[in-house]
This record gives sequence, C-alpha cells and structure tokens, in this order.
Amino acid sequence: MKRRLITSIFLALVVTVTSSVVLTGCASKSYYYKQENGAWTVMGEIPDTNEGFDAGTSSTSSTEESKEEESKEEESKEEESKEEESKEEESKEEESKEEESKETPADSDSLATVKFEKPDDWADDVTVRVFDSESNTATIEGTADGSTYVFVIPKKGDQGNEFVSPKIMFMCTLDGKVVETGEAELNGDKTYTAGDKISKGKFALVEK
Repeated sequence: MKRRLITSIFLALVVTVTSSVVLTGCASKSYYYKQENGAWTVMGEIPDTNEGFDAGTSSTSSTEESKEEESKEEESKEEESKEEESKEEESKEEESKEEESKETPADSDSLATVKFEKPDDWADDVTVRVFDSESNTATIEGTADGSTYVFVIPKKGDQGNEFVSPKIMFMCTLDGKVVETGEAELNGDKTYTAGDKISKGKFALVEK
C-alpha cells in the first residue's frame, strides 16, 4: 500500500513538472489535456483567437471605412462643383437671352433693328417715327448705349395694321425745341446719324 501511494504521488509530481515545462516553453500557446487511466495526455493546441485577430480585423475594417468616407467626400465635392458650373452656365445663358431680348424682339414681331448716333448737342430723348402711305404710324423710344440709340421697328403700327413699305425719321429736342431728320426707307438693320441742317428744325439723315 505504501509503495502504491508513493508511486501515485511520484507520478503526479512528474505530470506537474512535465506540464510546467511544456507551458513555460510555449508561453504564448495553450493546450488541453485528457486523463486516461491515471495519466494525462496532451490532446492539442487551443487556437489563439483573442486580441491579435480582433485588432487586425478592426484595423482593416477601420481603414476600409476611412477610404469609403474619403471616396464619398470626393464624389460629393465633384457633384457640387458640377452643379455650380451648371448653374453658372445656365445663368450666363439666361443673361445672354435677356440681353438679346432687350435688343431685339422675336423675328415674327419686328421688321428691323436700326441705330442712331445722336450729335453731342442733341438731348437724351431721341425717338424714331415709323410711317407708311397707308396711314400706319408708330413712335418708338430707343435704348441708349452711350450716344447711340437702338430701335426695334415693329411689323405693325399703333393702328394694329402691318406697315407697307415703311419709312423712318428721328426726332429729338434741341435748345428746347423739337427737331427732326429727313426720311429714309426702312431697309434692314442700319445705323444713321444727323447730318447738316437743311431747314428750320430739320437735319439731313445720313446712313453710316
């Protein structure tokens, strides 16, 4: 009995020492054992699934999320830039159309656009009178561009009838009195000015 007891104690000490050696030599690894018939047997290594693996996964995920956020920010900036460029182009187109509209109405409503360069001593109230042999008339105020006035000649007179072979003449005030130019047949877009005085309150109409 004493021998068996001593033998059991001795075997237990041997197993303890052996396990200690194995664990000390592989501090970073873990094993599991199984006891059969009073003896301990190493069954295998326990996989390490702690901080190392989780940290790597977290780092990779964080990097991917960062790249996705940067990509989204770049796409957002590109879209905003395109929208701003598009708005600027639309604004320029609208301004261009408005300017064209101010200068000339639709072709269906006008006969021509004529300009008149007023002399320096003429007042800033230049108008053009359009008339024909059918008693159709219209007096039109111009749009000033410096000393040049732009007039859009309509197809119809104040009476609502279309002009037939219309003529034009320009009028203004000079020294508090109304003055006018000679007549000219309307024949497309042209530029005129006042020439020499031909009679009291009347000046020659000169095509430039």
